[in-house]
Amino acid sequence: GETLTAIGALYSVDWREIASINNIPNPDLIAAGRILQIPDADAVALVTISSIDELTAADLDPVFDSWAAQADVPVELLKAVAWQESRWDVAAVGLQGEIGIGQLLPEIHAFVESDLAGRPLAAGDPADSVEAMARYLGWLLSETQGDTSATLASYHQGLVSQRNIGWNDDTVRYIASVVAFRPEFVDRSAG
Repeated sequence: GETLTAIGALYSVDWREIASINNIPNPDLIAAGRILQIPDADAVALVTISSIDELTAADLDPVFDSWAAQADVPVELLKAVAWQESRWDVAAVGLQGEIGIGQLLPEIHAFVESDLAGRPLAAGDPADSVEAMARYLGWLLSETQGDTSATLASYHQGLVSQRNIGWNDDTVRYIASVVAFRPEFVDRSAG
């Protein structure tokens, strides 16, 4: 059940680097029991961090705008969730292995790749990372019939959990925080 994406996130290494160093032509086919070499995470992280330091909001704005439109997600909601999750840091890795700008759990990222995008998405690539979270938010909005609060609760706590158990206190705080950030990302030139 392991994926190169999850292994890469665990070691803070792009999955493509792992595929390359191990001569894996098809990252979807890895033999059980195979031992993988992991590139030097520190060297990779230095490259990643230097490229991320050069990213600005202006660089990411067109990516957010494009994927928000394609996933039918309000752009200010997409940006606010990304800000809440990672402060738009594509190299961020959460305590539970969350990856990318949207801090998706590896199993959620894999779901987005297989069921929503139909192709691999590199969590360490800003465009792919925004695409993954936009597609997931769009799917959640559909699953919650457009209820923004239920969508945010599902993003933070899980769709099944928020439906069956209700929102925990941490989720209520999460929703309030995203809602508070949202006006900061409204395009004032559109009005």
